Amino acid sequence: MWGGSIAQPFIDAGQVMDLGPYYDKFGWHGKFAPWVVERIKSNGKLYGVPYHALGMGFWYNKTLWNEKGWTVPTTFAEQEDLCAKMKEQGMYCVSIGGKFGWHTMRILDYFLEHHCGPELHDKLNRLEERWDHQCVIDSYATFQKWIDNGWVVPDFLTVSPDDSRFPFFAGEAGLVLEGVWYEGVLKDNEQNIADYDFYLPPTDHEPLRFSAFPEQWMIPVGAAHPDEAALFIDFITSPEVQTQYPINDFANSATIGVNPDCNEWPLTCKWREIILSAEDTYPPTDQAFVKELMDGFFEVQDAIVAKRMTPEEGAALMQRRVEEWRAR
Repeated sequence: MWGGSIAQPFIDAGQVMDLGPYYDKFGWHGKFAPWVVERIKSNGKLYGVPYHALGMGFWYNKTLWNEKGWTVPTTFAEQEDLCAKMKEQGMYCVSIGGKFGWHTMRILDYFLEHHCGPELHDKLNRLEERWDHQCVIDSYATFQKWIDNGWVVPDFLTVSPDDSRFPFFAGEAGLVLEGVWYEGVLKDNEQNIADYDFYLPPTDHEPLRFSAFPEQWMIPVGAAHPDEAALFIDFITSPEVQTQYPINDFANSATIGVNPDCNEWPLTCKWREIILSAEDTYPPTDQAFVKELMDGFFEVQDAIVAKRMTPEEGAALMQRRVEEWRAR
């Protein structure tokens, strides 16, 4: 199961076990990246054991960039300057697949992290701050700006996320916001790995956080053999087992010390170092919100993209969806 709000219904319904005693029994404390363990906690308890730890950033064709003289941006202003340069060269800045909402969400999450900052972004995710806040309005406005400026591949709302790779591969778009798994995507699509690299989107905040999420093993309360299940989890999350089968089963492992062959998977190894040593990360909104709230988030997001709402109207509607959900 994924982490955050996607796993929460199983916890709230009392359907999964508190695995804290197994953490003590098997010595799982310290076995995984700290932020991953914190992310799967619920009310201070651990109902899961990290399996995968995944982070996301902007991927780019470094060979193309070298030809153009472009460099990796270190500030949000530089990121926008880069998008403008790409447009001048007849390219889009970023390719998105808007179908299902979650691929578009990644870009909006990035804008929220920039405009709101880590503390306020986290409060928004926990519903401790109002969603009609000015920083949310600014985030929606930035999204509209990127679209109006021609920095995003047009008409993307009906495009499958998988299909967003094609403008990127063709050199028609300079960036895709994808995760550690994308090196495998490049190989599957017969791309030259040596041409590609990635960077963490600059937010103008320290520490530089990026969107990341865990996947976890959970044990049902009704399991007939919970001790054996825990023993299996201990086995399958061990460095000794995972290093035998790094690709594709454990390339994104949450276990510290597990890496694939870095000669064969250099970008995955680079990601592993970043993910497992991260001071802090922020979750994709769909792992912060329950489904009913995500429906509202996607509703507003797509309305902003399609210009059916102004940023102010979108932020007001998002806050109203929060209040309606709380009332229910």
